[in-house]
Amino acid sequence: MPCYNVADTLPAVLHAVDQLDPTPARFLCVDDGSTDGTRDILRSHDSAELIEHDTNSGLGVTMNTALSHTETSLFAKIDADIVVPADWLTNMLAAYEESDSALVQGRFIEQETTRADQWRAKYPSPHFPVEPRRNKPINGGGILAETEALRAIEGYDEQFRRAFDDIDLMERLIEAGYDIYYDPSVCATHIRTDTVREVLHTEWAYQNDPRTISKPTSLTDVIDRIPYHFDKSARYIYRDCRERKPARLGLSLLRFPALVAYDLAHVHSTSWSRFGSTSSESTVDQPWENQD
Repeated sequence: MPCYNVADTLPAVLHAVDQLDPTPARFLCVDDGSTDGTRDILRSHDSAELIEHDTNSGLGVTMNTALSHTETSLFAKIDADIVVPADWLTNMLAAYEESDSALVQGRFIEQETTRADQWRAKYPSPHFPVEPRRNKPINGGGILAETEALRAIEGYDEQFRRAFDDIDLMERLIEAGYDIYYDPSVCATHIRTDTVREVLHTEWAYQNDPRTISKPTSLTDVIDRIPYHFDKSARYIYRDCRERKPARLGLSLLRFPALVAYDLAHVHSTSWSRFGSTSSESTVDQPWENQD
């Protein structure tokens, strides 16, 4: 389990893992430089094997740390804001055996506590199909994989700091000749609670998949991205109006100016870094917080 500043959700997730049947051979928790008490919770939890990063390094690095400490033939991963049912591992193992795949993937449902959570469930959250499927990766959800298959493709790509790490991993497995399998019957619950600012930042992060699009580095880049941001925001607004969802509509109206503002902030911060800043990370490109 990768962890970064998840003290609010961690106790419920740890309790759920303790209820798993069968019990995992080892429960590795890699803390990626948390500052909110996450490490104290992990240190006090008997079943968790804590591995600590001195500084925040991102999801790809964190998952490779876990993989390097794995001694079993199978490797399961859940996020620190995902509560799994007691039969989650049983069902994942069954899907693995029946599908004859190197990796199996489940899904999650959103626990909608705030207005921002309701918007996230409709838009940034992954949309999981209701039917099983093979060799079509989905961003998000817990996985169970053959350890040697992951090592054969050199593990996780460390350019992925916040998201898309799992989907990139699955795509590279397929390219290497392995099968992956999605089983919608294996379900968990996402218990993250967002503010409006947090969910809009998540949406911005999801528009910057390093496989397909680069973050803006100049004002020209920001201008070039405006039609894309506007078009997608307009489609969100149309859908909210058609479905008569005024609570969602408010955030959809904020989406366009928020994403342009994040683009501008990213350009500003990276520009300053070229003129003497020692920080290699944009102030807008905040560290990951289990955003898969």
